[in-house]
Amino acid sequence: FRTLCVIISLILALFLFLEGCIFTQFTTKGESGLDYIVVLGAKVKAGNVPSKPLYWRINAAEEYLRDNPDTIAILSGGKGADEPISEAQCMYDVLAARGIDESRLILEDKSTNTNENIRNSLKLMSEDASFGVVTNNFHVFRAVNIAKTVSGRDVCGISAVYKDALWIHYMAREAVGIFKDTLLGNMSF
Repeated sequence: FRTLCVIISLILALFLFLEGCIFTQFTTKGESGLDYIVVLGAKVKAGNVPSKPLYWRINAAEEYLRDNPDTIAILSGGKGADEPISEAQCMYDVLAARGIDESRLILEDKSTNTNENIRNSLKLMSEDASFGVVTNNFHVFRAVNIAKTVSGRDVCGISAVYKDALWIHYMAREAVGIFKDTLLGNMSF
């Protein structure tokens, strides 16, 4: 029984540590004047409508692009089997409709996860370019650390608020994702 209690305590301590790491990036707004921002995709619903997480990422990207008129956005996300269009195309359509110059929007529409988002997006920018990652607040810590590990560069996060009660689910899921990506060598911190 004592061994079980120790194991459970260690798992709980690890979980709380990872949740603390997630919270360190919860409100980050990135640096001004980045060469690129990589906007990570999320689910696209029927009718080419962005899901709530994607909608809030689009909003954060739009705000950054308006404040930084020389920054280029790489819109990263493929088309899942249950999505009508790629996540990248959905982001492109919304941002263009909101008046963001289409020449500032680059589509990366092959990725199926965060690691691929970063790797594929890096191929679309120069080696010495500065960049930040736009994603929901619960996902910034993992995304930025994957980007730093893969690129070997300084990378900043740009947090998109997540205003739904599901954030509790996503926080727990992110802790598992951090653990998995660290074990697989996709990220370090």
